[in-house]
Formats: sequence, C-alpha cells, structure tokens
Amino acid sequence: MLIDVNAHLGPYPFRQIRHHTGEGLLGVMDRNRIDHAVVSANTSLFYRDVHRGNDELREAIEASDGRLSGVATINPRYSSWQRDMAEVISDWGFKAVRLAPEYHDYDLNGPHGQAALAAIDELGVPVVFHERIEDHRQQHPWDRAMPMSFASVAKALAGFPNLKVLWLNGLDINADGVRQAGLEGRILIDINRFDVTLHNQLEDFIEALGAESFVFGTHMPMNYVGPALVRMDVLDLSDEQKERIAWRNAAEFLGLEVAAAQQASV
Repeated sequence: MLIDVNAHLGPYPFRQIRHHTGEGLLGVMDRNRIDHAVVSANTSLFYRDVHRGNDELREAIEASDGRLSGVATINPRYSSWQRDMAEVISDWGFKAVRLAPEYHDYDLNGPHGQAALAAIDELGVPVVFHERIEDHRQQHPWDRAMPMSFASVAKALAGFPNLKVLWLNGLDINADGVRQAGLEGRILIDINRFDVTLHNQLEDFIEALGAESFVFGTHMPMNYVGPALVRMDVLDLSDEQKERIAWRNAAEFLGLEVAAAQQASV
C-alpha cells in the first residue's frame, strides 16, 4: 500500500502541468499503484481569496471515492481566515493546514505567522510546509517565492511544543536541526528530494531519526512519480520500516481512515 502525502491539484500559472484535475491525478495514481493521496490546491497559492482554492479541492475530494484527502491552505493576511480554516477542518474534514508565507508575503515569526500557528495548534491538526514548490533556479521572473529555511520555521515553532509538522520537498533539514528544534517525534519528512543511490543521504537520515519520522511523497503531478518509487524500492530497510514510510506513518499522523480498509488488499 502507498499513501502519497505530497500531491497537488489545480493549474500553476507559470508552467503547464498535465493531470492536475482530480480525474487526472487519480489516473496517475492508478498507473503508479498509489492507493491514496493527501492533496493541496495550487490555486490557493495564487487566488486573492485562498479559500476558493480549498473549495475547488473539496469538490475533487468528494468525487474521488475516498482516495484523496485534503490539506487546507490559509493566508492569515486575508480577512476571515480563522472562519475559513475552522470550516475546512471541522466541516469538510481536511487533515492538515498548509502555510505558504513565501507566496502570501508574511513572516512566520511575525504577528500573522504566529497567529496562524496558534490557530492551527488550537485545532489540533498538523501544519504543512513545502520547503519549495518550484526549483527557484528555473522559475518564471514573476514567480518570486524562494525556498523556506528550516531554521527560520523551527524558530517560529518554538512557542508551540505540541504542534505536529509535515515537512515536504525538503533538503534544508538534518537530524541535529530536528532535535535542536524539539521536533523529534512530532515531525514527518517526505523522501521526495533526498539522494538514495549515490551518497546514502536518505538512509543515513533515516538511521539518525528512525523510520517513524519519514513518509512517502512525490510532489505529483508537478514532478514525475517514478523517482520517488525508485527511492522506496532501493532503500536498504526492513519490511516493517518500509511499511511505515510507505503508508503507516501517514495514516497515523494524519488520522486517515483509508489504512484499515485497504490494508487487507496489500
């Protein structure tokens, strides 16, 4: 069984993305034997009212026959964001909240960022960060979002010792930094960008933190799925450790109900 925690729906304004609809994404999942995906809305990065992107995502989830789960995106600079976030978690059943200060132009360590983290903490769901959405070396000139700094995020999280964190598309992270930030045991890190064939970077990281801190992610459909599947295949880990990364960690961390129903089919 595979659960992908790093998937996206919706167009991206600066380049063409195929398969960005709900139907298209499910087709990619079928071709790559991915059972379930945890999805964010690309449009929520760019709409003036980000909640409209969450609403589009909700429609796709409802049509997915239980194979997609939602990550809400909020912008604490926009009016009524608290109401929108409560609706998307309490009424729509989304599993986590993504913050994107690099797109929405605020400081996580400033009043907007701290207010958002406090509200997410109060709701009791994980906060999601993409270290990057696009490789900034190839971005369109109008796409000025730069990669997030794990050290800066860790500083912003210092006042929230119970808040769970999902860190996606990351390379700016290591075991010492996770421990110093007090995040060990409450962070999941996706394997999408780590090297596993040349320098054993990923295996060393897993050995340092334990398999319970890692999760399968692809960044589909913005990235090809194949490299993430290869990472899983070549990892020199026990079957139990691979199972944790492939789906069990995600199911437990996000409270996904798909695991029990689909485990029998593995």
